[in-house]
Amino acid sequence: MNNLDRFDLNNQNIIITGAAGKLGFYHAIAILEKNGNPILIDKNKSKLIESKKKLESLFKKKIIIHKINLTNFKELKNFFKFYEGKKIYFDALINNADINSKFNE
Repeated sequence: MNNLDRFDLNNQNIIITGAAGKLGFYHAIAILEKNGNPILIDKNKSKLIESKKKLESLFKKKIIIHKINLTNFKELKNFFKFYEGKKIYFDALINNADINSKFNE
């Protein structure tokens, strides 16, 4: 067995908050490279859609996005109720959300 096989995510569902930002995009790439299913959450819908398109073109896999403001309890609750109703559960969370981050190219 290859040592890297231990890091295979084997279709695990992983939530990434703050997913429309630069780091969120790279977290999604890492998850996809290891056969996981990133679920992208951010309050910026246009950037989420942009990230989704780029990731789908790179990996030929459907990417799930949700426009959610994490400070809005009702939005967050509805998100979890939606998945609970479909009997889809999450294996991990990457809490990448940030307010007013400073990031230089």
